[in-house]
Amino acid sequence: ISIKHAAISSVAGDAYWTLTVEVDADGDFASGAVTVWSQQLGATANSYEVVLTRSQIVAAVATAKYIRVKATKTGTPGTLTFGAFVFPKC
Repeated sequence: ISIKHAAISSVAGDAYWTLTVEVDADGDFASGAVTVWSQQLGATANSYEVVLTRSQIVAAVATAKYIRVKATKTGTPGTLTFGAFVFPKC
């Protein structure tokens, strides 16, 4: 997964965004979602390459069929603009 975010206004420990990669079996992400990667974002633009193996995903959710990248804010950070792309290995 390739994730890139634009610069944001943040205050360490007070106002920030956290990105998570979650997997789920049924796609509703309400009760069975499990976080397999997480990163608190700094103020400067950045990019992340998240490599997840099938084994890692299955260990988290044995019947995982869905994956999502979620942004969660703490406090009142600046507006977040980000993109995420999944590159499956065939």
